Amino acid sequence: IVASTGNIDITFLEASSTGSIAFNHQQAENEGSGNACLMGTGTTTQYNVMYWTSGAVSWQNADKDTSAAATGLLAYALGTDPDVDGMMLNGFVYQEDHGFTIGAPLYLKDNGQINNTAPTAAGDYVRIIGYATTTDVFYFNPDNTFIKLSTP
Repeated sequence: IVASTGNIDITFLEASSTGSIAFNHQQAENEGSGNACLMGTGTTTQYNVMYWTSGAVSWQNADKDTSAAATGLLAYALGTDPDVDGMMLNGFVYQEDHGFTIGAPLYLKDNGQINNTAPTAAGDYVRIIGYATTTDVFYFNPDNTFIKLSTP
């Protein structure tokens, strides 16, 4: 993430001689490692919550129940100020004692939350958003595809 001071924090980024980029998957609290953007204004986000962006570049809680909030560009808040702390677009993020099953898919839920259980109600959107890698870290990588459940 590029800090407001103009510096680049490469603590968790490693570029190899073969051209690959490695991200640290063992963060501490309030850390992330991956592709993030500094986009949005003000203190409008809450750490450890997933958001989608509207056309006005404001971040709203992602939610499985509505089309725009489930199918749009998703990001994971790395702090309370999106243009300073950053919004993770994909990468490893820390969420202490998340309780997710390691290696199993994580799904979009209500109000920016995630869990291991896919939505089942008619009208819900099912979208995989990543996978737990440790008891405190998960790989946030929202799938570009989704399905809307129909009435049986």
